[in-house]
Parts: sequence; C-alpha cells; structure tokens
Amino acid sequence: MKNKAGVYIIQNLLNGKVYVGASRNVHSRLSDHKVALRGGYHVNLHLLSAYKKNGEHSFLFDVLEYCDERYIYSQENYWCNMLNAHNRKFGYNIDPTSPEGKIALSEETKQRMSMSAPKRTIQAYTVYGEFYNIFSDLYKCAAHFDTMAPNIHRKMNNVSPKKYLIDSKSSRYIFVDDGDSLSEIAAYWKDVFNQIKRCNGKYLVYDCFDRFIGKASSKELSEILNVSLRSVANAVGRNTYLKTLKIVTDESSNS
Repeated sequence: MKNKAGVYIIQNLLNGKVYVGASRNVHSRLSDHKVALRGGYHVNLHLLSAYKKNGEHSFLFDVLEYCDERYIYSQENYWCNMLNAHNRKFGYNIDPTSPEGKIALSEETKQRMSMSAPKRTIQAYTVYGEFYNIFSDLYKCAAHFDTMAPNIHRKMNNVSPKKYLIDSKSSRYIFVDDGDSLSEIAAYWKDVFNQIKRCNGKYLVYDCFDRFIGKASSKELSEILNVSLRSVANAVGRNTYLKTLKIVTDESSNS
C-alpha cells in the first residue's frame, strides 16, 4: 500500500523502546529514516545512538495504521500517548505531539498545557557547562528563555551541538534532564579559558555572555580552539562568534 498516509513505528526489539511518527506517505518516510540512520545523520540523537549500538537488525520499521491524512497528527498523538513514546524509559520521541498538529498556540492554551503537563524537571547550564537554573517543567523553562516549549524540547540533552551559533537567549544554554552532569563540558571550557588567559596576543577574547577571558593571537586561538587561521580572521572581520567566543581587536573595543 504505497503512497498511503498514516502512523508508523520504529521499535528497538532489544528493549522495546519506540519512535512514533506520522506522514502523508508512511512507507517513504520509513525509508527516509533508514537512510538517515544508516548514514549516521538522523536528527534524533537518542534513536541514532541506539541504532549505532545495536544495529539495524535490532529494529522494527512498520506501519501502526493507515488513516486519512487529515487525521495523521491526532493519530500520532494517540499512539505516542498509548506507547508512552515521550518517556525516555519507553521511547525516543523528542518533539511534542498534538491532536491539532504543529500549530501556533494562544497564551491561554499554553498556560493550560503548562498546568496539565507532566512535570519533567529540566536543568539549564551555560554552553560552558556552568549550572544556571532548574525548572519544574518544559513550559516554565521556555517562558524564562522567551521561546516556545517545542524549541526547548528539541534542544533537550543535546550536549554536543554541531553548531555554535549564538542567535537567541536560549542558544547560550544547554538543557538536560534533572540529574545529568555536564562536568566534561565544564572541564573542556575551563581548560580553554585557562590557555587563553596565559596568552598575550592582540585580540581581546570574550565569551557569549560578554565576560572577558583574555588576550590571544590568531595562531594561539587557532591551536587552542582547533580551527584554521582563516576561521579566526573571519570571526574578527565579520564580528561573529567563533565556537561561542567573541574576538575583537584592541582598537574596536576602544572605539
């Protein structure tokens, strides 16, 4: 039954954990998942990690049900709730689901959802591994960072971001489940900061919170951050961040 809309499942046969999704073409979507998992670039890092560890033979790719495409999101929501797919103990789903699909919500609706939402305690750390705050649920965390709950949910437990783009308040932080530790990240940045403090180059180096770290040369920054000299020059010339760090000349800082 090709080109059919419906809800699909990817299940780890070793521990029973599931990933549930919906599509206007479920078979094509399942094929896309397989390609991304095999290629090692699947957006769901929890599912990808399990796939790499256990192998494709340990996973079931199947259709839960076919349905009218008008109802795929409501049915996706139904099956996620039935199979507890958003619970890390039982599932791999990260993004919240909704009977109405991916729609904008009124403030009143957000408040009602916050009151009724399962209380998943969230810890926020800076991108440098420093503890910042703890929140009782997803919606309170999102409100604090002036963003939407799905955006925070999408960032949850992504402790090794591939990009260092600082373009919003929340992009300066890492969000993890209560009890998780970022000690390795904190140790990495402590070492980076200490190396920069021992330098004495022409560039002033600040972190993404505008805290002064030290002065270093292009070569020193290239070696410490493991980037090319061109990357350092581009960050200075374009006034952009380099691995979350802001690099400026003495002249520009005094202007």
